Formats: sequence, C-alpha cells, structure tokens
Amino acid sequence: MPKPEVAQVVSSRPTNPLEEMRQSLCVLVTQPGGDPSSILDMLETLITKRVWERLGTTFVDFITTPFGQGGIGWSIENLQAVTQMRHRHESEDPQVSSRMSSLRRDIDHLLLPVVSRRGRPRKGTIEQAQSHSGRAYYLQRLAHERPDLAEKVFRGEISTNAASIEAGFRKRIAQIAISSPADVARSLARHLDVDERRELIKALLALEGE
Repeated sequence: MPKPEVAQVVSSRPTNPLEEMRQSLCVLVTQPGGDPSSILDMLETLITKRVWERLGTTFVDFITTPFGQGGIGWSIENLQAVTQMRHRHESEDPQVSSRMSSLRRDIDHLLLPVVSRRGRPRKGTIEQAQSHSGRAYYLQRLAHERPDLAEKVFRGEISTNAASIEAGFRKRIAQIAISSPADVARSLARHLDVDERRELIKALLALEGE
C-alpha cells in the first residue's frame, strides 16, 4: 500500500483524545511492514465515534487533508487499499469477521459521494472483477446507475454480487458437478426454478436433433 506523506513530526503529547487518535493512525500507517489489524481497529474506532463530525469536517476531507492541516493525509486509494487487507483474527473469529464486514460497508457508504462524482469507470477496469477492487468497480457502477441497489448494499441487505446480478452487470455463475448426469441435474436444480428447469429440458431435447 502506498504510504501517505506525513507533513510534520507527530507530537509526543497530543492535546486531546481526538488528536491522539489521529496521530496514532498516522504512526501506524507510516510504520514499515507490520500487522494491518491495528490500522483496521483504529479506523473502526474513528468511524464509530464519527471523529470527523466532531472536528467539523466531512469524512472524505478528514481522510484526504494533509496531516499538518488536521487530516490523515491519505488518498482515497490509500483507504481502499486498507479495506482490502484482512484483520489477523478475521478468519477465525466470527465477531471480528462481522465487525470488519460492517467496517467495509461503512467505508463504502461514506465514500459514496466520491464514487458518484467519478461516474462510471472505464471498461478496462472490468478485468479486476474477481478481486476486491472488482467489488469496488461494481459498487461504483451501482452507485452511478442503480443507487437504489447501492443503498441496499450499504445497509447490508444484499451483497455487491447479488446487486450486480440484479442490475444486469453480472451473470449468475454456479459450480456444477459433472461426475454423472444425475449430479449435473441435481446441481442445476439447486439454482433454477421450475420454469427454468422446464426451459432447460426443452433446450437439451432440442440438442438431440443437432
């Protein structure tokens, strides 16, 4: 992840708890290597306390304003890179996993004004669709073209993938066992309703004449 520039030396004696949190986050980010868990935990605290509102600014301005001017000094890309990282306990602790999922949803929601202003991304970015940055691509399209579905994603009512399928941006993909015709049928049946199964049968029968 690119390191944001710190505009001044971090004071060893912060003037208030909010300033201490801001400085601590900047120190964590500029440390080489290390565990991203502390950064994610600090971000979660900042967002839970909505520190930017108590400082009289917006979330985006708080993140992108240079450190020496009272912000964090990140770019939006820095923040998105952080959200791609995983907490060290995320895979083994359901509570941490839930917290991190909520954190990512909150950050996506807070970045919605930026995403909407940028408009639809270039087609070239669609190759990233299988990565976390691909999720950002589809979220950006949803915010621009289907804000109703984007809001459902941010509220945790639907996943980005499900919303993208509903919007027609992605096709449904299923893993099908092909060890036997019966296995294929059972696998397909789990993903098709009655009418779709009938259409499948007709399509298969039509293939016999080819």
